[in-house]
Amino acid sequence: MSPAAARIATSTISDMFRLGRARINANLFGEVASALEGDLESAARWRQRAVEAMSGGDVSTVSASGAPVPALAPLPDVATPSFTLTASTVPAHPRLALVVFGGLLLNSTGKFFNPLLGDVLFLDMVGTALVALLAGPWASVLVGALFVVAELCKGDIGAALFAVTMLPAALIWGAGVRRGAARSLWRFLALSAVVAVATSVLAVPITMLYFGGAVDRGLEGVYSAVAEGQNIDMWAAVFGVNVGFSLLDKVLTGAIAYAAWRALRARGSGGYASVVPGADLRPGDRFRRS
Repeated sequence: MSPAAARIATSTISDMFRLGRARINANLFGEVASALEGDLESAARWRQRAVEAMSGGDVSTVSASGAPVPALAPLPDVATPSFTLTASTVPAHPRLALVVFGGLLLNSTGKFFNPLLGDVLFLDMVGTALVALLAGPWASVLVGALFVVAELCKGDIGAALFAVTMLPAALIWGAGVRRGAARSLWRFLALSAVVAVATSVLAVPITMLYFGGAVDRGLEGVYSAVAEGQNIDMWAAVFGVNVGFSLLDKVLTGAIAYAAWRALRARGSGGYASVVPGADLRPGDRFRRS
């Protein structure tokens, strides 16, 4: 027989798994399983399942072709491998929309409590960090972009400018998670420190050029005190103070987001974290054998 004639048609394979099929070729099932997994034990398990399906659970009544045969010798009891869904792609659209909306709400809540924290700690990027953990960098960027739009709709240009810092923060958090930064709390906190420096690089020019160093927050007095006490340029003073407080703010933000993410993962397969990037996955991974 020529190789072309020996090749099984694609329709034959797909038809094997059609719901409601009355007759099942157990041997062919086993061969397909062996070709897919390269494992004789797995092939034997699939063949056994096909025989059981044809016999209604009694393997002694039906053969691989459907005819009655003597009882088959029992196969070794080998546990069927299970798979935990930890997709590295974003979740389904309705669920993704809820995740993004939740991130936006968390950011807004953090900003609402800014005055209670003396406008020194902001905690207005908890949602950005959490969405980066849950759904990757681009969903997190979407949270930041929507926050910018919300500030513009309120007519607060200055707040919108500061909100732009959420965009690089989202990219750094999301890219870091894709590269394993969520495997431990300390890695994620270190990543959050990088975010703090990156956001300060953007925030300082906004503070100096748009606000003239006076942003009506709790740091103006610190800026002046540092500049006068250390006899340094105001730009350097603003940058030094901003980085210091930003490190504290972003590390605390990262800790809160990481705790929330772990809590979602602990909820099991029903939680958002069961269909979002896992800490042990890299881009392109789809499933993790457990």
